[in-house]
Amino acid sequence: MPADSPVNELALAAIEADAQAKALRTSRNELNKIPFSMLYAFVNDPQFIPPLDFNAQINADNDAQQNLDLLLEKASLVHMPMLAAASSGDSILRETDAATIRLTASRAEPEQVYLQIQMKDVDAPMPSRLFVRKSGEQWIRMNLSEFVDAKVQELLAANDPVTQALNAPDSEVYLR
Repeated sequence: MPADSPVNELALAAIEADAQAKALRTSRNELNKIPFSMLYAFVNDPQFIPPLDFNAQINADNDAQQNLDLLLEKASLVHMPMLAAASSGDSILRETDAATIRLTASRAEPEQVYLQIQMKDVDAPMPSRLFVRKSGEQWIRMNLSEFVDAKVQELLAANDPVTQALNAPDSEVYLR
């Protein structure tokens, strides 16, 4: 069922209403919890723009952290766990049975890198977002361009948070 179907929207509204009703009956600390619908939108809606304090809210809410991890695990097409990266000079490679991610330094512009993602099954659904996080840090979300022949290439700054996270061997990646 598509993430934007009326049934999903109705289910999310019911979950949100239940959470609000519970919040009215709970302590002040419980009122600062992140609504599940916001986590769901962060994972499933490429147009969703999280609030500025989103990472701070997640840091303060263990349940939200666990729910976000579970949502990413269940909704993603590809998972690349920590230590799945290998370096070969100017290139970082992450590979699973489903996809390959390569981060390559630009020869023309040293402050830029190419992010290349190739899905191994050309008939499989293509991801539209990349989620990456270094160990102990928050998820970074990046919308991807449209895949052509099961491949996409993005140009990133060398100091971009996505680049830095993908360069870390202890980072984890989901393609959604």
